[in-house]
Amino acid sequence: MPRTRLWLALALAATVALSIQALLWSPDSDGKNALVDAVQPLARAHASLERPSASAAETDRGAAQMAGTLRLRPREPAATAPRDLFAAYSWQPPPPPSPPPAPQAPPLPFLYTGRIELDGIPIFLLLQGERVLRVGVGDEVGDFTLSSAAGQTLVFLHRPTGLSQMLAAPGSPIVAAAQSHP
Repeated sequence: MPRTRLWLALALAATVALSIQALLWSPDSDGKNALVDAVQPLARAHASLERPSASAAETDRGAAQMAGTLRLRPREPAATAPRDLFAAYSWQPPPPPSPPPAPQAPPLPFLYTGRIELDGIPIFLLLQGERVLRVGVGDEVGDFTLSSAAGQTLVFLHRPTGLSQMLAAPGSPIVAAAQSHP
């Protein structure tokens, strides 16, 4: 057991010695010794701080040298945008895109105002803005066609979308019963 510790101590000492030798005798890109360049200003600043007879000016100069040595280089901006470090990731494939919404017909531009019958054929009176329209089953008004009239509802077909819409005809009063004269 003591032999093992001895070998470990020797290996540690050799590693430290080789590290110091590599730092002292390896020149940097300028051909200067990097360790000496880094340690000398710190040693001068430390020595000036320890001397009791040093004036305040010398102490400030030594502190300034130490601060200059320990100053960080300015950072360069990142080349890419920062990414979200806490984003949720999954191995599952992304869900399929949702289907587009079903087409919808615009609201009916009519208001029901009444109904008349000519020769037994119902004619519905509708109000569109300030215009009064007379519409029978099968008639086209704008993009709409009156497809049927059953009970108290009028069913309109919106031709561009092919959708049907209902218009309430409350009570469906017969305003007038008229007959055409030949």
